[in-house]
Amino acid sequence: MLRSVAVFASTILSGAGVQDAPAAAICLAATHCVSATVCMFVSDLMPQRTLLAISAFGMAVGAAMLSVCVQAAPDAAGTAPLSTATGNHDSAAASGCSGTVSVAALVLYVFSFGVGVGPLGFVLVSTSLSLEIRSSGQSLATALNWAFAFVVTRSFGWLAAALGEGGVFQLYAAVSLVYSIFAVRALPQTAAAVSHHPK
Repeated sequence: MLRSVAVFASTILSGAGVQDAPAAAICLAATHCVSATVCMFVSDLMPQRTLLAISAFGMAVGAAMLSVCVQAAPDAAGTAPLSTATGNHDSAAASGCSGTVSVAALVLYVFSFGVGVGPLGFVLVSTSLSLEIRSSGQSLATALNWAFAFVVTRSFGWLAAALGEGGVFQLYAAVSLVYSIFAVRALPQTAAAVSHHPK
């Protein structure tokens, strides 16, 4: 899901009311680099299952926040969204989800992905498979990962047309929440990495 966010970052941010979407997109790329660096250290301090669950939950929160902001953003004509309670244009909702909040939501989503779900997906395969099938299993997992990344990226436009961008991020939030629950309930618990350097 991060691939679609990365590819369509400027469009998503513009739709969420961010004024300087290209600059915010660069900020997201920097966030991804920082989160991958953080993962190098954090992954040695806590079990993989725990880190994956926290990472996926953070993605769910970020996607849900962005869904609210996209739906509350004024349209291209500058019209505030309709209030479901009064049927009038709700300028308070639009101002409540400013461009800053939208960027913060995407930063949370990208950081959460980069610190756990992104890199640990590859590590999990190598630690879960026996030596006899590890090489072929990692190759298959990598191929499937990129295949599904293509599907998710390619389908973003179709889903946005059918559900609206807010609906797409609601879907992403739901999938991320399911991933978090799956990590807690189904993945094997692994101990944090232990250093074996001689003293």
